[in-house]
Amino acid sequence: MLNLRFQNIRFVIPTYKRYDVKTLELLKSHSVDIKQIYLFVADNIEYEIYKNKYPEYKIIIGVLGLANQRNFICNYFREEDFIISMDDDLTKFNSYLLTETQIALKHNTLQCMILNGFKRCIELKAFIFGVSQTDNEF
Repeated sequence: MLNLRFQNIRFVIPTYKRYDVKTLELLKSHSVDIKQIYLFVADNIEYEIYKNKYPEYKIIIGVLGLANQRNFICNYFREEDFIISMDDDLTKFNSYLLTETQIALKHNTLQCMILNGFKRCIELKAFIFGVSQTDNEF
């Protein structure tokens, strides 16, 4: 079994010209260590802007275009790393682990949601998943 611990998870946020990254506040409110968070930007100009605004975060120059950036992110990390990709505009989450019985998680915390999500990924032999913004809470 893989060593799945919350501290081993990499939170990646691809962002482009959205200089108020709301997801950082969400992660902070759930006590995610800054060392686990990576902002991926498109070019040197974006890098400078984000680095000035968020000097304490890891900022990686990737590529332009969301699909291309997500592929870049997958290749950036090692195959055995646990990566969760998050949109840059998340302000809250409702955590549901969709299983055959579609039972909501018992503890509504980011840590519980992510660890249970990765446990499900391991069962399915997948090692990356993401969180996206939606108006539909279900």
